[in-house]
Amino acid sequence: MSDSFYIALRESLQASFLVALVLFAPPARDDARSRRNALLGLVIGFLAGTAAGAIPAITRTLGTHETWTFWRHGAETVLFYGSVALLAGTGSRSRALPPALFLPLGFSLVFFEARTLGFIAHDLGAMTGRIGTSFAWGAAGLAAGALPLLLIRSRVRRLPFERTFSPASLLMSLGALQLWMGGLGELGGESVMVPLQRGLQLFFNEFMKSVQSALLITEHPFLEVTLSGLAEYLGSDRSALTVTVLFLMIPPVYILVTIFARPDPQVTGIAGSAHRRQAVAGFRRDLTLESAPVLTAFIVLVVMLHAVNVSMNPLYDPEPVPVREADEGGVIKIPLSGKSGDLTDKKLRKFVYYEGTKQVLFIAIMKADNTVGVALDQCEICRPADWNKDAKGYAQKGENLICKYCVTPIATNTVNTPGGCNPIPVPFKITDGSIVLNKNLLVSTFDKAEALEKGGTHL
Repeated sequence: MSDSFYIALRESLQASFLVALVLFAPPARDDARSRRNALLGLVIGFLAGTAAGAIPAITRTLGTHETWTFWRHGAETVLFYGSVALLAGTGSRSRALPPALFLPLGFSLVFFEARTLGFIAHDLGAMTGRIGTSFAWGAAGLAAGALPLLLIRSRVRRLPFERTFSPASLLMSLGALQLWMGGLGELGGESVMVPLQRGLQLFFNEFMKSVQSALLITEHPFLEVTLSGLAEYLGSDRSALTVTVLFLMIPPVYILVTIFARPDPQVTGIAGSAHRRQAVAGFRRDLTLESAPVLTAFIVLVVMLHAVNVSMNPLYDPEPVPVREADEGGVIKIPLSGKSGDLTDKKLRKFVYYEGTKQVLFIAIMKADNTVGVALDQCEICRPADWNKDAKGYAQKGENLICKYCVTPIATNTVNTPGGCNPIPVPFKITDGSIVLNKNLLVSTFDKAEALEKGGTHL
């Protein structure tokens, strides 16, 4: 039952932060009608959302979870891009929010979260046969989450929100925070960026297949077809990522441009150089304060985008497999297909050879041209300090190796080629379906690499 409390507590803390921004920033702070509309919207949104999620008959009538997710993300997008609409055609200053808009604004801040909270509280109670107790725990969590805001509301009200938030930056910040917090979707590891990128990727892929078929630009296993490379790019995940980046970055960048595009104030009519400098300094201080929430939202969006992109394209970093000398001595044999896997799958393999106290880590991979590459799991350039061991070596992402220190993508075809961020090559040969390495050459290559590191070449 305590699960209802903790879930409600977390969501209440998040909602309280958003509500504080709406109520204590102008114009709601200074306009009683706007404030009343916002509070009314919050109450209606909470009651309607809770009923929609807690009453099974209503829940079944109003559609599936996917439908609710679509409308929730749609509402977040409308709020996020409302900032651009406020700036459109008004120059450097955004329009004020009409008091009537505060009712749907307050409604949208809590409705979808309340619906999911009600649904979860009902389900947790139904599983134990104590629905009332589950809702009581949820109500306690909501109260506990709202308590900090109630205790410090007088201090929060005195913060200079009027100098920090314009109507456009307020809407953009609210939308960005909602996209980041994700409502209750994060309980299932869901973020709006994941379905957005996957949906765009599927759309672009299917669209380009249709275009290729209509224009007879079909793929050929041997011949290079005109425009096939462009079609492949447009149908790949890179196009989806590009559109996602544009979707996220247009509002904050647009607002920042309008803020910093303002000319310095005219001070020719002000007597005294000290007063002129004071006027310019005050103007620039206001620009800094007004840009602070936009820059913060920009950073949050970049971090969120990076985290989602990494989660959708995780690095493949296998554990090293211990190897030893063959019976005839002096060589190490690694079958191309064996217990450690089949290299024809073109996935990265890591191995470790123990020579006394030395641990010689090396990698092997089947390259795109079906030849084998073998190298140390080290880079000549990127040599992180000992405390940063997790950044040493290489991982695989898609068709490329990734230097874990500088995150540089490295085409697998360049493995065994020295220079740059490529892994340090190790001499080898292929004999009877096995990679054969001379033990002494492997150890000496490792010793030379270690000598470079001790010489202070790492970044």
